[in-house]
Amino acid sequence: MKNIMKFTFVFFLFPFLVSGCIIVYPVTQSTPSTSPSPLSFCASFYVVSNCQECTGNILINGKNTGIYLASWGGTFVNDSSIKCGEIVLVNLMNKYGVISHTEARTATYPQTIIQFDWFIGNVRY
Repeated sequence: MKNIMKFTFVFFLFPFLVSGCIIVYPVTQSTPSTSPSPLSFCASFYVVSNCQECTGNILINGKNTGIYLASWGGTFVNDSSIKCGEIVLVNLMNKYGVISHTEARTATYPQTIIQFDWFIGNVRY
């Protein structure tokens, strides 16, 4: 009877216990988790229109993004050339080619909000 128990333990239970220990208590080399660099997320801008005249194509640092901002609306703009901490100059260009005043912001993580409350170029003579 002892031989049967020994045989069972050695051939069935011992390998199971050893493999169970390896599975339950794996030895892994822990590496610190790396999150994406905040520098890669500072290129995201949310531009908001808070007036009827605050409409047109969005210009970032003088470059037309091709994205249109509607009156009383909001839209996202991504510009991968912008880095965190960089001063960003944003304008609107209306359908007549008139460029608005400049809204200056510092690019921040995770996004920068730019709000237009007025459009200086809408004065009619």
